[in-house]
Parts: sequence; structure tokens; C-alpha cells
Amino acid sequence: MIIMKIKVLALTGLLLFCGVVFFSACEKEDDNPGSNNLDCNTVTGATYTSNSGKIKSILESKCASGNCHGAGGSGRRDWAYADTYAGNQASFNKITSAIKNGTMPKAGSPRLSQTELDQITCWSQNGFKE
Repeated sequence: MIIMKIKVLALTGLLLFCGVVFFSACEKEDDNPGSNNLDCNTVTGATYTSNSGKIKSILESKCASGNCHGAGGSGRRDWAYADTYAGNQASFNKITSAIKNGTMPKAGSPRLSQTELDQITCWSQNGFKE
């Protein structure tokens, strides 16, 4: 009888432990690290150029400048900046993924401000509006 109670307690403890591990592993990942509870309804400039959009100017100043994705830049093999929405459109997912996961911009390159990160996150979440 005592052995049966010990087995039940051990099994209960194991199930509880597994439940805690499972639910903590399923915690929602933030789309934009450093910006908790980002409300895209309050973020301005989250379009490419329309309605005072800022995305094109961010890409020009932070990505196409220097030795990166602009003319003559070493990053052109991964993505070459084009001056138009249509010219960059095929790379939007790749660009925003690299920014979100922190692989872009590279160390030593111009950093993105929190406002710029929020604009890019909201632009992505809203379907890359022109």
C-alpha cells in the first residue's frame, strides 16, 4: 500500500514537472524584442512611402549606405537595394527577418533606433504596405 502511494506521488510529481516545462516552452515569442506590447495603431511612418511612410528612408540610410546593400556594397549578394518599392518587394520578408533576428545591421553599421524597429515591425505585420 505504501509503495503504491509513493508511485502515485512520484507520477503526480513527474506530470506536474512536465506540465510546467511544456507550458513555459510554449510562451509567446515577442515579434520585436525590446518593444513590449507594441501597438501598431500608434506607430506612425510604418508604410514604405505613402502617408508619410518612413520605410524607404530607413532602408536607404541604414541598408543602402556605405559598403552594405547599395551600389558597390558587399551585401548586394544577399540583397541589392533598389530605388523602388517593386524593386525591393521580393526581399521584404528576408529584410525584416534579418532585422528581427538581429543579424542586420551588421556590427559597425548604422544601428536602428527603437522607433525604426517599431516602424519596420508594424510594416511587416500589416503586409508591407506601400
